[in-house]
Amino acid sequence: NLRKRADKNGYFKLAKELGMTVSVWVHELEDYDPSWGPISIENDVLWGKMTERYAAIFDTLLPEIDYLVLTVVETQIKMSDAELLLKLVLTILDQCRKSGKKLIFRSFVWHPAELDYVSETISRLPDDVIIMTKCVPQDWHLRSIDDALIGRVGKKDQIAEVDIAGEYFRM
Repeated sequence: NLRKRADKNGYFKLAKELGMTVSVWVHELEDYDPSWGPISIENDVLWGKMTERYAAIFDTLLPEIDYLVLTVVETQIKMSDAELLLKLVLTILDQCRKSGKKLIFRSFVWHPAELDYVSETISRLPDDVIIMTKCVPQDWHLRSIDDALIGRVGKKDQIAEVDIAGEYFRM
């Protein structure tokens, strides 16, 4: 259990003592129960479960965190539609705001066509959502072009991810 491990090892306490902020990454949609019904904007059961999930994370499981980093790739179920993705991000953002947390949305995608719906979603998000973008469009290809979203997220704060360890290059 993450809560027990965090308490035992004192991670959150130490971070706060050092004046650090704490970020936790989440992947959605994960742990989706088919009994919740279809994945759609109209599915109130799904969005109720998402609301419950993040209320529990912020209120009980990890109240010490400052930032929630949302990634929508490398997940059980991929969001492949701008409207559905917007609904997901806004649902989680609502819980972040209620709990005094900041939401960071990762723009990473695997395929160029996915960048279109992610870009559309970002353009429609409120300015208090922070955007995290890899410096390259794919997974750490050091000789790649710059990611097209760098500097193109409106008035939102943006974090650029940089791989200094050479994940695929044994540096």
